[in-house]
Amino acid sequence: MVVGHDAFVKVLGDHDSFSVSDYARKMGVIGTFLLGREFTPAYSDEIGALRRAMPPEDLVRIRQIAADEAGKQFGTASRRLDVGRELARPVLLALVDKYFGVPATGTPLFDWCAAVSTYVFTPDVFLLPDAHTIAADAGARMRDHIGKALDVCARGADAVADTVIFRLAHAEGSHGLGADRVLDTVAGTIAGALIPTFQEFVQVVDVLLDLSPQRFRDVQTIARAEKQDLLLPSILEAARFSPRPPLLARECVRRADVGGMRVSPGTVVLAVAFTAAFDWKIAPRPWRFLAGRPPAAYPIFGYGQHHCVGATPERPIAQTVMTQMAIQLLKQPGLQRASGPLGRAGLNGDRLFVEWD
Repeated sequence: MVVGHDAFVKVLGDHDSFSVSDYARKMGVIGTFLLGREFTPAYSDEIGALRRAMPPEDLVRIRQIAADEAGKQFGTASRRLDVGRELARPVLLALVDKYFGVPATGTPLFDWCAAVSTYVFTPDVFLLPDAHTIAADAGARMRDHIGKALDVCARGADAVADTVIFRLAHAEGSHGLGADRVLDTVAGTIAGALIPTFQEFVQVVDVLLDLSPQRFRDVQTIARAEKQDLLLPSILEAARFSPRPPLLARECVRRADVGGMRVSPGTVVLAVAFTAAFDWKIAPRPWRFLAGRPPAAYPIFGYGQHHCVGATPERPIAQTVMTQMAIQLLKQPGLQRASGPLGRAGLNGDRLFVEWD
């Protein structure tokens, strides 16, 4: 296990010395999803195709989908909701529906993604005995489900014409991928992003609710003005207190020096995102909530080869969605935690109940 910003960057950024073979092994269980790819020309082709299918100009549309869906949750809520299951989950599923082009709302897709994400991002020593079997079943069901969405794309259905899966399926020439590679790319993108974003948002709200009354009122004022650009720094700073995924595994394939330690080939190294975010060299006074720190202070959604393609500076999709959900939530008057244990985020960021006037 390595700690600190420099070690985090070294392990995740040095593709020649550290591989994602630990994830590739797990991909052999659930399917050859994008999550387990080494830094090869084939992987570069898939990431390039995904970036073209998710152009930066789509952010306007994504922002609207997130804002509209988040707003709906407060039209029906009884002044109390679970931030995860009753806000983040329906918003993220709507995004998969309307932007990615994969049916999600009203399907078991979220639970399949949870099983896959837990299996992939949890070190083996912490996995439950049946995690392997559950993940294998979930992966197979995901492939079948997304395969049916690809069949719809192949028929050229208008309903999915302006979606990520349609763009990938209909890319031409050297930019095109075969159907199996499209399926792996879409499945890996959704499974790798849905659950970490869900968990991160719950943790973000948990941190914001701990702000001083005056600071919290300031954040609410920004939200009520719907100023995403002014609210985003506070969202990122809140995420810094519990970056997702919390642990990222790499296998050493060439002798390397990390944080003054010699790492031998065959060693599986766990990079701890929290320690990178709380490194005094990068984030002075790390326990203080200081929005607007340098980008290096926010190792959120990975780093290097497998940094989430939807969380980069060019495509801050996850950040945009979280900010829009936060705007709708923070608008509520008298917003506060629910009393008791339900008013605190669980260790895995899977629930947090709030109430308002």
